[in-house]
Amino acid sequence: MKWVSVILALLVAGLLPAQEVTVPLTPDLQVPVSPEMRTYNQTGIQCVWCSISTLAKYLGIPAAAHLTDRYKGQSHEGEVRRVLDGLGVRYRMQSSGNHDPQILKDACAKRWGACVGLRHRHMVNVVHYADGVVKFINNCDRSLSVRQLSEREFLSQWDGWAIVLLPPWLEGR
Repeated sequence: MKWVSVILALLVAGLLPAQEVTVPLTPDLQVPVSPEMRTYNQTGIQCVWCSISTLAKYLGIPAAAHLTDRYKGQSHEGEVRRVLDGLGVRYRMQSSGNHDPQILKDACAKRWGACVGLRHRHMVNVVHYADGVVKFINNCDRSLSVRQLSEREFLSQWDGWAIVLLPPWLEGR
């Protein structure tokens, strides 16, 4: 706990780049998205926009933080690219059908999180991917609590689609 205080003090003072923090802020969660940053799926069909908005709030990307105000329905990869590109939001996307989980492991290890498609029907936020466990936030669950699956069970449901928003502090890279 003492190290966390020291790291936070250095971050606030601007002496340590945020992307280089490696000390866990929450022992059991790589991407500690606070409950007030989680976006509930009001229409029941805007899960893609809720997932993107949740990570945008967490990462401090205001252009994408309130997409659910405008986009109330379902979406697809092409529309997401068009919207994010139009907003100037930087991201990485892996298309449905590509089941290499490395993009998810990397995004969680860097504390960015990821939006992932499940069974070509739903999108959630992966906030932890390590040690054979995947933790996620389901935006259709009113509690917006963190759920957990074994890596094997998660991979059996994941359709391969992944969106990783790139934090603003990477702009110069």
